[in-house]
Parts: sequence; structure tokens; C-alpha cells
Amino acid sequence: MLKTIVVLGVLALLAIFAVKLLLILLGLAIPALLLGFVIYGLLVVFAPQRAERLKARIAEL
Repeated sequence: MLKTIVVLGVLALLAIFAVKLLLILLGLAIPALLLGFVIYGLLVVFAPQRAERLKARIAEL
């Protein structure tokens, strides 16, 4: 019985750690994606040929 409680406690702590790590990674990724979107939008407006090349290069991946 005590072993079950300890194991559940450890699993709960690991889950909390995993959720915090996921939120930190999302917190870093979202601003980077927004910055990329803004840069690509500026390329479409001011340098459409370069934006098309970039789009083609990304499509190859």
C-alpha cells in the first residue's frame, strides 16, 4: 500500500515536470514562429521572388 502511494507520488511529480517542460518549450517556440511569420510577410510584400524561393526551399524539406 505504501509502495503504491510512493509510486503514484513519483509519477505525479514526473508529470508535473513534463508539463512544465512542455510549457517552457512552447513558450519559446511561439514567439519564434510569430517572428518567422512576420519576416515571411515582409518578404512577400517587399521581395516576392525571394519569398517564392524560400517557400520552394521549405517545400523540399
